Amino acid sequence: MALYAGLCTALTGQVLQTLKSGGINTVTDFITVNPEKLSQDFKLAYKDICSIRRVLLAEYSTFPVSGATLYQDALLKLSILSTGCERLDNLLDGGIYTGELIEIAGDSSCGKTKLCMQTIAATITTGDQTTFFIDSGGSFDVQALLQAIVQTAEGKQQNDSKMRDLCKQVHVVQSHDVFELFAALHSVRDGLSLLNQTPFFKNLKLVVVDNIASIINPIMGADYAYTQGMITQIGLQLKEIANSFSVAIMVLNNMVSPYKTNERKAALGRAWSHVPHTRILLYRMDDKQITKNGGRKAVLVKSGRQATPVSCVISLAQKYDFG
Repeated sequence: MALYAGLCTALTGQVLQTLKSGGINTVTDFITVNPEKLSQDFKLAYKDICSIRRVLLAEYSTFPVSGATLYQDALLKLSILSTGCERLDNLLDGGIYTGELIEIAGDSSCGKTKLCMQTIAATITTGDQTTFFIDSGGSFDVQALLQAIVQTAEGKQQNDSKMRDLCKQVHVVQSHDVFELFAALHSVRDGLSLLNQTPFFKNLKLVVVDNIASIINPIMGADYAYTQGMITQIGLQLKEIANSFSVAIMVLNNMVSPYKTNERKAALGRAWSHVPHTRILLYRMDDKQITKNGGRKAVLVKSGRQATPVSCVISLAQKYDFG
């Protein structure tokens, strides 16, 4: 925005010409220079410089905040959640970041939900952190979650009763279509927005959607624009929750092969492809014995922090049974 005479009483035509002679032509030019330096360089009254600056800040910008303050705020809001697998955490530069959306894509029965349970277990056994699980196909299994909790270092120190209490830190809702998904996301947003939050939402760090493809696929044969609009709206709402409330979003997705190719990629097409900040493709291993023992190949194909593609072999074996 260019400076012009009359923006405030102190910014007269003469003052404007003086400023322009020194290369101060826009609001940004004026605000980014120290007021004392402006006063000294242009031989203008310091109180007039401050007066002009206050008007410009009020009219054209939010209240200025130092970079150090923004950095401290970011540190307070940022949490890095473990996936329960050290190799995968290293692949993700420490783990899953709050404020972001991570997608785990893979074929049926490749271990997406098991990996999800490991992540939930690692989250709820760290302090009082909680998880909101949106289940589209009845895939949530308390037994599997208990097994995953036992595999964590904290879980090994707890008795069965305590581990079952930990399961209460997971809230599960059924969502069989896009409208139920929107309702679930609305309840999450409302819970996080309340001034007097319940302990559950106050400590909420992870929201899981299992499985996004099974929710979207029933409407894929409908009007193309309608389907793309629905996918876009879901992506916007998920990102809004992640960014506004410093929550990590984990979305499970299927894999498909584009027409006449052997390439495997995440489902839902281009409208969805830009939504996740991070994308992991999960594969079964060629070695059947490794696969039988829980071995899977995780390939990081999208990330804002790591070079891609890069991969590692992880274990999804569960060794404990509960009666």
